[in-house]
Amino acid sequence: MTAFNGLNGLNGLNGLNGLNGLNGLNGLNGLNGLNGLNGLNGLNGLSGVVHAQPLAILTVQDGTAGKWINPKDVNIPARPDPDPRKLPSRIARWSTDVRARIIDATLFSQLAFIPDGETLSLYSVTHASGLLGASGTYRRIVALAPPKVEDLGSNQLDHVAAAAALRPDRLHEILSQITVPIGHLSQVVMLCEERHRWTLEMLMTVFRLSVFAEMQFKHHCGRPRPVEFSAQIQPVIPTPLHGSWPSGHATEMFAMARLFCLILDTAATRFKKPLLSMARLGKPMMRVADRVAYNRIVAGVHFPVDNAAGMVLGFALADLLLAQASPASPLPSSPVSGWAFDGSAFCDTRQSNGHFAHTDMLKSLEGGNKVGTPKTPGLTYDGIPDITETPLVKWMLEKAVEEWA
Repeated sequence: MTAFNGLNGLNGLNGLNGLNGLNGLNGLNGLNGLNGLNGLNGLNGLSGVVHAQPLAILTVQDGTAGKWINPKDVNIPARPDPDPRKLPSRIARWSTDVRARIIDATLFSQLAFIPDGETLSLYSVTHASGLLGASGTYRRIVALAPPKVEDLGSNQLDHVAAAAALRPDRLHEILSQITVPIGHLSQVVMLCEERHRWTLEMLMTVFRLSVFAEMQFKHHCGRPRPVEFSAQIQPVIPTPLHGSWPSGHATEMFAMARLFCLILDTAATRFKKPLLSMARLGKPMMRVADRVAYNRIVAGVHFPVDNAAGMVLGFALADLLLAQASPASPLPSSPVSGWAFDGSAFCDTRQSNGHFAHTDMLKSLEGGNKVGTPKTPGLTYDGIPDITETPLVKWMLEKAVEEWA
């Protein structure tokens, strides 16, 4: 019978290969990166084991289920209604892609983008009574003022042209990093889906949050790409079809590196594992993020000032997620800081090699307004906004920390 071709459905066992779907995390590319969530569906490949093929289900049910008995006829108590107090932990029962959509809807609804001329500010919004559309409290997280277009041509373009000399050495990196280069973080500390499911999901959460935020800034600021100034730039990869400032790769990589460091530093303190501390892993993690970001300059699709703005935005988003775990949380105290970054002021420094000093920026971002903190040109401190707890973020971050026990 041709119906028995359904036995080929045993290939559903290949659904185990769906675990490789986590490689789908690398399938995120620019805006299409949002579709990379389907890569997370790879975990659902286990359904090839859980569910038999339709023909087998029919014949097995016919031979085993027996005569129908309604549970109410044998006094089986009805299942209780779900406990709303367990709402955050309930998310563990859903599939990975559904979790992603739920947490994205939660996070995106708490953000507002407010323009002031060419400057765009990102605000955290607390809605009255938790109702969308109700009046709310706005707390500024970061404000980015783009560089003048003439600054890009007169100050930044030379650095992009000079960086092209590294293309023969870096081309393989550039090509591998077109998609989300989350795998490079595992070069610093072992990170694998079998042990670190929640950590990976939190890193992808801040990645998607980064894409959501960066695209608003790119659209509002509308800064041109290097090749639009000179045909001699000749990028080695297709130039993305959206604004150059801030750099998406810089935003995403610094956001993921920052959040990863915060998760690991929490585990280092809680479980007495100094090898996971920020003091040990912070600098190498940031060097990896900076390497990925700088490769976009080498490729000819970004300016140094794009990366500087991306680092500021990435840190702001990672710290926002941690702050949403609430001050009462056992997570470390890392209150999100309000920052303002002026791209023109940064360009005025006329860096000698075009590779912006991410180490100085790191000291500025971590030091806030403390006396003696190095000041990155164009970066100013704007105080610490009061962030409201988000139970779902708090629960998921706790699960991520526990994986490093």
